[in-house]
Amino acid sequence: MTCESYRKSGENMTEEKWDALCERLEEQYPELERYRENLEGEHAGFREVLEFEGPVGLMRVVRVSKPAVTGVEHHYSHRQGATASTEYKFSDTELSHKVHVYKEVDGDWQEMDAAGFTS
Repeated sequence: MTCESYRKSGENMTEEKWDALCERLEEQYPELERYRENLEGEHAGFREVLEFEGPVGLMRVVRVSKPAVTGVEHHYSHRQGATASTEYKFSDTELSHKVHVYKEVDGDWQEMDAAGFTS
C-alpha cells in the first residue's frame, strides 16, 4: 500500500502502526536517533521524532500527538459588526496523531510528498 492510498483510505496512525514503523526503521537504520519533545500551548501535546540517514540523505519522521477534538460549537451573532466565533471541545483521554516525513535540504527541513513513498 502506498502512502497516498493509505491517506485516501482514511486509516489513522494507531499506536500499534507507529510502533511497527519505529521498529522497522530501527532495524533498517541502526544509527537512528529517537527522541520526544513536549509541545507548549493551551491544548499542547507532544511530538516524537526519528532522525536517520536514509536513501535521500538525512531524514526525519515526526509524529505530532495532540488531544482529539470531540466537538465544535459555532456561536453566531446577528448584531451588526459582531463576529462569529468557534469553540472546540477537546478530549482528556484521546489523542489525534499526524505523521510528517522531512528530508534535509541545504540545512533546512523540507516536507516530502507522500506520493513518492511505498510501504
